Amino acid sequence: MFAKWIIATQINHGLEHATITILIEKYGMQTIAGRASSDGFYIFGDVDTGLLLECTKDALHRMNNGNKELAISTFCGTNILTTGTLTTFFTILSNQFYKHSNRLEKILNALTWSILAVMLAQPIGRWIQKMVTTSGNVENIEIESISEISPILRKVHTQWKKHS
Repeated sequence: MFAKWIIATQINHGLEHATITILIEKYGMQTIAGRASSDGFYIFGDVDTGLLLECTKDALHRMNNGNKELAISTFCGTNILTTGTLTTFFTILSNQFYKHSNRLEKILNALTWSILAVMLAQPIGRWIQKMVTTSGNVENIEIESISEISPILRKVHTQWKKHS
């Protein structure tokens, strides 16, 4: 049961990314965020429900037709978490390597290592998304409905396809 919950959340996370990508592609940069769950995903922002449904259907269609890479997003929280973690780790490491340096050298070395961490975080974050937090395998889910929870919060409800 737990494994099915994880898989469903990964799939909905990928569909959430694809939906946001298509929203941006069709209507320009949006001030929105999303969060996946096992039974769908939430979209935070001023997005019309009809427009959200159109983009979600388009995302599902594209992913089912081979565009599974839409599941991976540069804007994902996984990338932000990876960046923060690596930057913290590299800064601590820098401080250990250069503990006998003067204050200015320590700051400059910490900055250099932090920049390296940010550069490494992008491909590592994408890899973590691909291997752990998202899935582009949307063949077994369908859009059930969209509910408006508040003027700036919508939930896209998904469900496993019923096999005949």
